[in-house]
Amino acid sequence: MMENDDKMIRDFFASHKQKVVDDGFSAKVIKSLPYRVSPLLKIWGALVLFTAIVLFFIFDGWLAIIQSLRNVYVAIIQKQDFFIDPTSIIIAVVVLCIIGLRNVWSWD
Repeated sequence: MMENDDKMIRDFFASHKQKVVDDGFSAKVIKSLPYRVSPLLKIWGALVLFTAIVLFFIFDGWLAIIQSLRNVYVAIIQKQDFFIDPTSIIIAVVVLCIIGLRNVWSWD
């Protein structure tokens, strides 16, 4: 019984299908709406930023950055095989992830 009703409904809608022309109206309405950021989102962003700053200082972020830059400088000066330690790779990946997340977050 249900299958017959479903078939009848599908047939009805298939035969009475109408196309509504949008001409970009929906996009214009969405763009005209005011941009609102929820307070919870602002609090979350501040909490993540604060946590990142605290962890940076707890784990001696400046020391890791300075050591990585020193290793790169020494390798370039000595003209040896250019070897990047894992710390440098981790720092680069974290920075690229943060930039990528920021871009996605602010994407229209």
